[in-house]
Amino acid sequence: MKAFKTIAYLALVLFCLSSRELPGQDPAVYIPFDSCNLKEKNGVLTGQSVGALVCECGAAGSALRWNGGFHFADWEGNALDNLFSGDFTVSFYFRPDAVTGTMDILSKRENCGIDSLFAIRYLSDERTIVAELAQRVDQGGTLQGHLPENSCWYHIVFTRSGRRLALFVNGEEKDSKTNNYIIDPRNNAKLALANSPCLGVTDRRFVGLFDELRLYKRALSRDEIRGLDLRPEHIANRDTVIFKGGSVQVRVNTDCSAQAQWSPVRGVADPLKRNPLIVPDSTTTYVLRSDFGSCVVRDTFRVIVINEADLDCDQVNLPNAFTPNQDGLNDVYRINNPYVIEDLHEFEIFDRWGEKVFSTNDSNGAWDGDFRGKPLNPGIFIYHLKYFCRGVLRHKTGSLTLIR
Repeated sequence: MKAFKTIAYLALVLFCLSSRELPGQDPAVYIPFDSCNLKEKNGVLTGQSVGALVCECGAAGSALRWNGGFHFADWEGNALDNLFSGDFTVSFYFRPDAVTGTMDILSKRENCGIDSLFAIRYLSDERTIVAELAQRVDQGGTLQGHLPENSCWYHIVFTRSGRRLALFVNGEEKDSKTNNYIIDPRNNAKLALANSPCLGVTDRRFVGLFDELRLYKRALSRDEIRGLDLRPEHIANRDTVIFKGGSVQVRVNTDCSAQAQWSPVRGVADPLKRNPLIVPDSTTTYVLRSDFGSCVVRDTFRVIVINEADLDCDQVNLPNAFTPNQDGLNDVYRINNPYVIEDLHEFEIFDRWGEKVFSTNDSNGAWDGDFRGKPLNPGIFIYHLKYFCRGVLRHKTGSLTLIR
């Protein structure tokens, strides 16, 4: 019974880890569009639109649809100049329709020349997002990022940190540039959506859905940007492990597709449901297809099924090394297969002088390489496990290497 509780808890932990938390510091400007209006949540901007506002299912809640005709929005307020005067971040989601040409998405510029501007455009024929920041002709930067396959919603983030500009798409940095000067793009223009001065010259108005506009008065870190990535249309669960006879409640991030289909259908309670209960009889990789008409997204989810009678109580696996450098890979040290453990009595790690630097009785607990709030130097450490498996207290000791 304890083993089953461990598996259930592990599944919950894996789901929580897969859910992204938003950065702790609130944005200076946040327009969620959930109420089908242009209202700025913090009350620092005033928005207006030309053309009726139409809501559809968004990356989070509702999004606004823009039809490419005489249909646009803009915002004004002192917060805009203050924001662009220093380091800043612009973050939003968009889902373009399948049309040709260069779409104007977001801009703050007084004319179509290279003079004090901020602009983000979408080159639909090349599936490329372009971000521009300039003070004058000889002081500016242009960044480009190709949109990834297997996605319909795209999370775009532009940051300015001192002299460095960076462009992110779906949490990944696509382009960057470091100038030998700091660009001051301030001007008297409003922040405009699909209403650039370059309309009819090089651009056309944006056609598609736009959602979750956030502006920060600082450059967000890579981890914070990844934290903002909601991964719409994708499976929230990570690959998971269950005992034979168990089940998994699948959770899909915001999915606005007209049709969803799971395959294989074996073990899926309702193959047409976006969040079905899955009861596999053997290890299976499931595929979710979300159909948006002109856009199709596929995501996979693997369920490893274990027969409790086949478990080897001595095969508790721990890695030989880890690298706590905050790159998102092997940043913590933990038991790889905690489902073997019915009850963890103690998991301890000691340095070469015998001082205990980490201890937990949680089989999902992990060490980040710190001791008393400070990172430890690279080196060899010793671990000691005391755990119950099938009612018997067992011990396991070994070494690990901390690499920085």
